[in-house]
Amino acid sequence: TGSKALAVFGFMEMHAKVPTVTHSTLISAASAGSTKLTLEHDVEKAGWLVGDEIAIATTSFLGSETEKRKITEVEGAILTVDKPLKYHHDYMLYEQDKLIYKRTAEVAHLTRLITIEGDTDEG
Repeated sequence: TGSKALAVFGFMEMHAKVPTVTHSTLISAASAGSTKLTLEHDVEKAGWLVGDEIAIATTSFLGSETEKRKITEVEGAILTVDKPLKYHHDYMLYEQDKLIYKRTAEVAHLTRLITIEGDTDEG
């Protein structure tokens, strides 16, 4: 309780706890209106947590269709997010010249946790 301040004269270095996987990709399409995302990686084991912020990249040619959401549930590689998606995010495999291509949305973990705690002693 009470007022606190953090003063640095010189240099201060902070390190955040970063998940072992910081981005993944969808392994199925995520339709507009959906709140569930199925990812390539087990992000629960990687350290993604409820309340963390993510970005879902556009799969159209419009950068404005990239969306940010907060995780409300994480179970293995399946995320539930706080608001329905506004845009459709594709998952598509196609073959051309005997090569297989994948078009899917990247999902990036944006939250980095740094906790600064003050002394609770008022003395």
